[in-house]
Amino acid sequence: MSIYFFAAKTAPSRYNRANRDGGLVYENVAIRGKGNTSLTQVEQYGNSRYSFKVEFDHYDNALNYYGLDKLSLNNLIQDNTMLKDYLCYQLMGSFGVDAPLCSFVYITVNDEDWGLYLAVEALEESFAMYQKGMELLKQCSKKIDTVEKKMLKVNEDGELSEF
Repeated sequence: MSIYFFAAKTAPSRYNRANRDGGLVYENVAIRGKGNTSLTQVEQYGNSRYSFKVEFDHYDNALNYYGLDKLSLNNLIQDNTMLKDYLCYQLMGSFGVDAPLCSFVYITVNDEDWGLYLAVEALEESFAMYQKGMELLKQCSKKIDTVEKKMLKVNEDGELSEF
């Protein structure tokens, strides 16, 4: 994943227009530095590797990235393994706890490598819709299981037995 800034550098907390490239191009995507505490932590570490918030629907309500309207690009500067957040989200999901979708991404800004980040689904509209859809699938699956347990089959002799 590559992020290119096309706006002049401004304060990190303000949204700028950006495009996302890597085979697909999204016009008019909003991007800004993430958080208040995380912005100061980057400075305290003597680092320039900010975390970002990306809003695909900031300028165009119809725009999304595979159903996601917003995501965070976490810089992982406090985790030398770069695995803790990813593993926690994966474990939460495997335990049946609602967890955001996440994936590792490699970011390039203005043709400069910024390295590995963790893209995390924003816990907003798309997350709520996804969770509602998953709950509907679980309910449907339970109902199918109930029906299957109540089904009987007729053998060649016309006798009924459990399915």
